[in-house]
Amino acid sequence: MNQLELLQQGVAHLQAGRADEAERLFGEILQGDPTQGYANSMMGTLRLQQDRAAEALPFFAAALTRLSDPGTLVNYGLALDRAGRREEALSAFDQALGLNPGLFAAHYNRGNALFGLERHDDAAAAFGQALALDPGFAGARQNRAEALRRLGRLPEALADLDWLVSLQPGGSDALFSRACVLRDLGRRDASLADFERLAALQPDNAGAQLGRAALLFEMRRMREALAGFQAFARLRPGDPQAVGGIAAAAGAICDWDSFAAIETQLDACIRQGSRCLPVNDLLGMRDDPVLLLKAAQNAFAELVAVPPPPLWQGTPYRHERIRLTYVSTDFRQHALALLLTGLIERHDRARFEVTAIAMGPDDGSAVRARLAAAFDRFIPLPGFEPEKAARLVRELETDIAIDCNGQSPNSLQRLFSHRPAPVQVNYLGTPGTMGADCWDYALADATALPFSDQPFFSEKIVHLPDCYQANAARPLGETPTRAEAGLPENGFVFACFNYGWKIKPPVFDVWMRLLRAVPQSVLWLLEVDDDTSANLKAQAARRGVEPARLVFAPNLPLEQHLARHRLAGLFLDTLCYNAHTTGSDALWVGLPLITCPGRSFASRVGASLLRAAGLPELVTASLDDYEALALALARDPARLESLRRRLVENRDRCALFDFDGHRRAIEAAFVRMWEIAQAGGAPQSFAVAGPRR
Repeated sequence: MNQLELLQQGVAHLQAGRADEAERLFGEILQGDPTQGYANSMMGTLRLQQDRAAEALPFFAAALTRLSDPGTLVNYGLALDRAGRREEALSAFDQALGLNPGLFAAHYNRGNALFGLERHDDAAAAFGQALALDPGFAGARQNRAEALRRLGRLPEALADLDWLVSLQPGGSDALFSRACVLRDLGRRDASLADFERLAALQPDNAGAQLGRAALLFEMRRMREALAGFQAFARLRPGDPQAVGGIAAAAGAICDWDSFAAIETQLDACIRQGSRCLPVNDLLGMRDDPVLLLKAAQNAFAELVAVPPPPLWQGTPYRHERIRLTYVSTDFRQHALALLLTGLIERHDRARFEVTAIAMGPDDGSAVRARLAAAFDRFIPLPGFEPEKAARLVRELETDIAIDCNGQSPNSLQRLFSHRPAPVQVNYLGTPGTMGADCWDYALADATALPFSDQPFFSEKIVHLPDCYQANAARPLGETPTRAEAGLPENGFVFACFNYGWKIKPPVFDVWMRLLRAVPQSVLWLLEVDDDTSANLKAQAARRGVEPARLVFAPNLPLEQHLARHRLAGLFLDTLCYNAHTTGSDALWVGLPLITCPGRSFASRVGASLLRAAGLPELVTASLDDYEALALALARDPARLESLRRRLVENRDRCALFDFDGHRRAIEAAFVRMWEIAQAGGAPQSFAVAGPRR
């Protein structure tokens, strides 16, 4: 047989799935003529079909020395893309389009390569060009929808997915993607309906079970979320997301039995390098600094597999004023915004230019409006678009970018991984490390985060004097009566207004012993949901305490919530995640708080607050001491009243609520960071000197 006949037979075998015979025939041609174009092209195609992209490359390269063929160029691009050489793949697709501008495969695969490079704008355009040639190709429409979703162009993504679902009502990919887009649009009920429809169509679809459980968690339907994660775990036993989901959902509603069942797996998953759950959730479960660092590193590695090229190239800016850019999704009715407002309003505009990038939707709250007015420039980005936000930080020529989200569910790792600013700071969003060198500094204080913890932080630690927490004046309403607040007319009131996920059995054991030791006393907790309340009441009964002695405070506007603090006798802190904003709320009102520090940043904030408020004697060294002090104070009204009076009288003088002093300290820290960067130095730990008190 001649070359043409061998080639034709080889192609026929390849199309019929007889790869071995096709390879023999193409090899026979190449043995006689190693540079034969079509034989090399077909041998490369064979290797590509066998998922051996690296082996396909030399065959395509050899073919292209003899051929100018758009089909071969497309296949070469595919092999390059699968080998991770996406920029070269783009060049191959562009060459193919130069030869044939109407080649669908070149547009479609070019879109896939652009998507892999996170050039989502360009990817969406390429998929659009492919769809103009073949409007019915589901893969291009599915992929364009995902690119549009990444860009925050959610209504456009939804239109593509609606079309796909109408065409293929049982199509799992389109239905799953539409559920995700609906969730991103805030249409949670519609999203849940899609996840449940998919789960009903395909009960063994693990992605549907996981998506449904995660959405229920987001909707705060924790009991259902827990059951969903457990269903996912039955499909994927030991899966880190199953383990983490169960831990987070069980912890949120104080289902300590379900948490105990996976506790050992949780630690093992983290140590093995898995991102099981958001680090903020883990901070309420563990205070081991080694484990917390590992969890942060895992989270970054999953979200940013390959750090992108830095947007800031190393040349210092020379601005008249230092440019600060605060970035967060929580510039809304949120604890962070309430704390931060006073600092932003007080920044020295002669030395600093202060910008906000507000990611996520506008909640229309008064807090949002006040913050927007406080910044020199307030830039809303309604979608969650980390790459776009990173480019904006760079275009602003930001000197210091401040990450106010930390390890929250809407973490900004992808944004800060682009290195858009010379100095990048982790502040206030998470009392813990980010686990990567994209953040230069973590702002803290000597009590919450001593320099001896530097081995457990990827950032350099910077100490502000007294307490790291920013604070603002709180509104106070009229004090209600005990009856109006749902409290009994008589008896001591122990209080803790932390969320249920911070409450853990060891400290709850102490609380129940206190109730048994102080007749007629009650424990006043924040009402989160019926499941949490029911679980805590059941746990109280297990410990021999009448469940009715747990009183749950319903959600109220801030000024009313703070005013009812005056009815409590003592605030009992949680371990291993202390009261943070809730702690400074209590101290602002004049409610004494007792704490017991642990080994992590999150577990030492209570001590930091108390020392800055001038009450270091309420910081205990162990849970035994914590229990003894709480009992002593509950039995000594005069001593407790003295502490309350000290708090109220010193509120305007203590370091914790010295708003302008905190502003000066944090500005001094920013200036020092800026000076180090201007001199070309590496980030370094340092402490800001405080005023003499």
